[in-house]
Order: sequence, then structure tokens, then C-alpha cells
Amino acid sequence: MIERESEVMVSKVLGYSQLADHVGIHGQRRLTEALNNDLLVWQKEYSTESSSKPTKSEYRETSNN
Repeated sequence: MIERESEVMVSKVLGYSQLADHVGIHGQRRLTEALNNDLLVWQKEYSTESSSKPTKSEYRETSNN
């Protein structure tokens, strides 16, 4: 069980690193704030074909309005 938790933590750290690389130094502060405030959701975009495979996955910041 501890091994699985470690794998999940490593996955989260790697995911954060990829997001931070994507948004750059200027977006990293907003990204960190959104993560800390639990304002991000995982969104999958599906192709228009009959396939249910996601074509693109990304995090998007949600609005509190």
C-alpha cells in the first residue's frame, strides 16, 4: 500500500512539473494557487470519430463565480 501511495505521489509531482513547464515561469504562480485552492479539473477532449479515446487531455482552471 505504501508503494502505491509513493507511485501516486511521484505521478502527481511529474504531472505538476509538466504543467509548470507548459505554463512557464509567469504562469507557475497562478498554477500553484489554483492547485492549492483546488480549482483545477481534469478535462478530456474526445475526437469526433466514433472512438472513445481522448485526443487531448489537459488541466483547466475553474471559475468560482
